[in-house]
Amino acid sequence: MEELIKDFKSPDEATRLYAAEDLADLGRAEAAVPLVYQLAKEESVAVKNAIISGLQRLDITQVHDQIFEFFMSTDAFLRNGAVIIFGEGGEDAVAFLTSKLDHSDREVRKLVLDAMYLIGSDETLLVIRAGLFDESPNVQITAVEYLGCMADSEGVADMVTLFKESDEPMLRAAILETMTMVADANAITKILTTLIPEGGSAEIDPIYLAPLTELTAKAGEREAIIRLATSITDLDLYGEEVSNMLTDALKRFPDLLAEETILKLLIDIIRNPEAGNEARYQAVESLLLGQSGAGSKLKIALLNELGQLLISNNDPAMALPGVRLLAAAGERDQILKIMEDSKDEDLRELCKELL
Repeated sequence: MEELIKDFKSPDEATRLYAAEDLADLGRAEAAVPLVYQLAKEESVAVKNAIISGLQRLDITQVHDQIFEFFMSTDAFLRNGAVIIFGEGGEDAVAFLTSKLDHSDREVRKLVLDAMYLIGSDETLLVIRAGLFDESPNVQITAVEYLGCMADSEGVADMVTLFKESDEPMLRAAILETMTMVADANAITKILTTLIPEGGSAEIDPIYLAPLTELTAKAGEREAIIRLATSITDLDLYGEEVSNMLTDALKRFPDLLAEETILKLLIDIIRNPEAGNEARYQAVESLLLGQSGAGSKLKIALLNELGQLLISNNDPAMALPGVRLLAAAGERDQILKIMEDSKDEDLRELCKELL
């Protein structure tokens, strides 16, 4: 081992690289000491990567303090390397890092959570959950994101409370994103009530709209979906969010279009060029998905009218959903004529398929 340590003094990068690999291959805990020492001063990225890889395979208990010092380094490579090394440190690393959760530097506390997430044990889940109560929003956001990735349903109640009490937009947005992975209907209702108080005005910060609509569509109660959808009035800007939400919601509540307000929303988006093609296309998807929710006579007349509207726009992107609406209305002759007259191969192929 002494000869390998001497090789670290060589100006030749390859020699130092082989020394790092061979020291790690010894599998001895004491080999971690020279490896960490060399990592602190090594300039070659290749050698540093070899050292980090080697330390991941060794017992690093006796060099915990030295590796932890890298968390305070101005070198991002060393900071990230320390996270990776601790990530393979097992129970001993968990115990050590837990003792550092009260560190005065918020960036260090965040790195502790990064390492805990890589370790990924039941114990680390509890530690990451504790990060929800950190004084730094950045640390809280990190904790929220990791709890979502770890599908921590046990932390939902704490996150709902944090959402209610915090006025930090990025933290609240992170909570909403995580809730799409782990929340239940009860939690969604509480969050929705926080953003749109009963009887209050619907002034939702745009930063919350995408995750909130996704969350509500996936796990919200029927009333929550209707309440949120009808609270969004600027369809020019947010028609896509509304359309996407209703498409997902209709998979859970197939009769949602029986609600007049929801049906009207989709019609307004389809008729509104300012909502954008993606929003209008998705609104057609929603309408077709939930068409059984409207009365059959109204449905056929409505689908025909909207299909004609989209076809008449002379926009190939809108012609495709327009033809699908006509097909749903049973307008076979119209589709046949469109197929014969059109030079758009995609449109012709769709017509042929629908016929």
